[in-house]
Amino acid sequence: MRILSDNDCLQALPMAECIDVQVSAFSALANGQVQVPERHLLNQEAQDGATLFMPCGIVDGQGLGLKIVSVRPHNAERGLPTVPAVVMLVDETTGYPQALLAATKLTALRTAAGSGAATRVLAAEDASRLVVFGAGDQGRAHVDAMICVRPVTHVTVVNRTLPRAAALCESLTTEYPNVTFTPLTLAESDADAVREALSQADLICTATNSS
Repeated sequence: MRILSDNDCLQALPMAECIDVQVSAFSALANGQVQVPERHLLNQEAQDGATLFMPCGIVDGQGLGLKIVSVRPHNAERGLPTVPAVVMLVDETTGYPQALLAATKLTALRTAAGSGAATRVLAAEDASRLVVFGAGDQGRAHVDAMICVRPVTHVTVVNRTLPRAAALCESLTTEYPNVTFTPLTLAESDADAVREALSQADLICTATNSS
């Protein structure tokens, strides 16, 4: 059985390719080519969270697997991702496990790829100004997805805390030197700047569970 880390998954599936795969997945679902039973949810009230078990199978035998994803908001206090996940792939013929994938980063990648697929179809072709709420894995992945499908030149990252927003903007500036990144918070002192960014935005992504 193969075991893939978060970094293995990210290296194997760049965002642009993931968006194309997501489009194919949506199409397969719409055409009845996959089995997606209702997910099972276990509430963990003591953790203010939940764990979800999500099976899926492709009708023609090309894939069978199970995703387990948890929501743990207090992980932020531990310096851990708040939505940890794992995926197991199973050989349909033998029933034996084939691979175990660390899916915390993959979850963010897949979710953002879905947003990228929708943006590619629905957003204006010249959309260039993006506002993202959230500076975690989902926020980062959504910036990547939007830049993949539209000529984004300005990105505003809004987060509860400025250091995390600033750190994300600094990291993204290294990867996308031709894009201007601005970190802001939800504090009253940044309220006018957030409103202005929203008024000018072509694209808005909400990538956080925070309210």
